[in-house]
Amino acid sequence: MIAAAALFFSCAAAQANEAENFVQDYVKQGLVILNDKTLSHDEKHKRFEALLEPMTDMRRVALYALGPAAQTMPSDQLEAFVKAFHDLELSLYERELWRVQQLRVEHSIERAANDTIVQAFQLDSLGNRSVNADEIDFRVLGTKDKPILVDLCVRGAWIAVNQRGQYSEFLQERGNTGAKLIAKLHKDPHEFWTWTAPYNVAIKAALLAFILARGRAANIVALIALNLLFLAPYWFH
Repeated sequence: MIAAAALFFSCAAAQANEAENFVQDYVKQGLVILNDKTLSHDEKHKRFEALLEPMTDMRRVALYALGPAAQTMPSDQLEAFVKAFHDLELSLYERELWRVQQLRVEHSIERAANDTIVQAFQLDSLGNRSVNADEIDFRVLGTKDKPILVDLCVRGAWIAVNQRGQYSEFLQERGNTGAKLIAKLHKDPHEFWTWTAPYNVAIKAALLAFILARGRAANIVALIALNLLFLAPYWFH
């Protein structure tokens, strides 16, 4: 009995380590692509998609996120939803990895056989984890021969789980349809590249200018620029 228990925990630990290695490889390869200054945004996006595609099952996650509506949605509309969801998820994965820049896998939790939560934490420029470091959790399903990423937990919220609730509420509102939901999904990735990414870069540039500014006038100008940038989302959204 003791031997059987030891074997069980040994297998569980091996499964967890495989899931951790799987996620750390994804993080490492993804950051190499996203931080390659010789690539254009379009080329980075294409290479990131090529990396992520075999590591996920977007159709499976899309049908889960759509919920009961997947059973009644016309087949052509369902395929359009899956495609739009695929593009949205790709941008979400890309955005979160691009946002944290450095991420280190530290722990994992085995929820069930072939179902592991891998915990990773953001590192600073020196490669250290601060007390308030962002945590991103990855849910990995499958065996060591075919592990897949099915969800991300960012700031305590599982993305696919929240999407399922949001899509259900959206479709239940009067006047909303599957076509309108698909149009909404198409808008989200576009908004990231035309608004979120440039906005984050501008914030970082303004902060750097404020830190490096010399003289009272330069400090005031940099501070005003920061304040305007922080208020910008309230003007445009």
